[in-house]
Amino acid sequence: MTRGKIIFLFFALLFLIFAGYFAYIFLFPSEGNFKGISLIPENVVYIISTDEPVENWSRIKNSPTWKHLQNNEYFAQLTKDANQLDTLIRENETIFQFFGSRQVLISAHTFGNKEYDFLYIVDLKQVAKLTPLKSFIKNFADETYEVALNDYKNEEVISITEKGTQSTLNLYFAENFLVLSYTNSLLEASIDQIGNPVISLDEHFVEVSQQIEYKGMFQFFLNHQQIDDYMSIYMAEKDDYVDAASRQLYYTGMYFSLEEDGSIAMEGFSNVNLEENSYIQALLKSGNGKMDALSIAPQRTGFYASLGFENLAVCQM
Repeated sequence: MTRGKIIFLFFALLFLIFAGYFAYIFLFPSEGNFKGISLIPENVVYIISTDEPVENWSRIKNSPTWKHLQNNEYFAQLTKDANQLDTLIRENETIFQFFGSRQVLISAHTFGNKEYDFLYIVDLKQVAKLTPLKSFIKNFADETYEVALNDYKNEEVISITEKGTQSTLNLYFAENFLVLSYTNSLLEASIDQIGNPVISLDEHFVEVSQQIEYKGMFQFFLNHQQIDDYMSIYMAEKDDYVDAASRQLYYTGMYFSLEEDGSIAMEGFSNVNLEENSYIQALLKSGNGKMDALSIAPQRTGFYASLGFENLAVCQM
């Protein structure tokens, strides 16, 4: 059974619990004391955040731009996992729609010897306060799955393993958040953040987050300091450009929107390390100019940069 099916079974259980305690949830609302971002370990490479995961994904995958990119063999391979997610949502649309309108965070982290995996954080809101929720999950064991309970720093970690496989889904609850990962060390790193968060208090991350918060269909945050470790998974040798970017920038935040013509638009903000001399700082001080060349650039243009000089001779000196 695939990872997606295991996650689906969890949401199916949540659906049953929610139905039984519908009145309780709305009669006794409560808010958590912290945001889900505070549960993300500090070695995060990137974060994807959305408040409408099902609806937004449906709009993206049905857009002309996405369909066009699927015709590209390289891009289609990169989005293989996304297409599996699409199948899972399509086959169980009712349940996922029911639980879709809530914040979902997906963060990527490196670990071990050139490996990476994801941490999933779901805001269950009032559903997480229901006492039977953990009981349902703890009793998930049957002829197909094994359930193990462990304690890490006074937090109960539930591990579900499909018998006959090495695939184990680990999870724990932090107030109204459900945190999941197939890598136990990532889950433990998340627990380490409780009471001592790093990313959510990083002034550079906060600056970027405030620029794009609640904008677009979903938000994407890139931690440039972790790019070197991430790229080493795919590259045999260190790349000077990647190394420079990891030193010259702190974070980049972008929000994605779907335009009326079906194109996918991105807009964002990066904060620069002013202690590093770089071309980035020079470009920021260079002012604005016209981009008339775009009117004649072919549609297959992959990259375009416009450089202007008040005095080219002085620049060359």
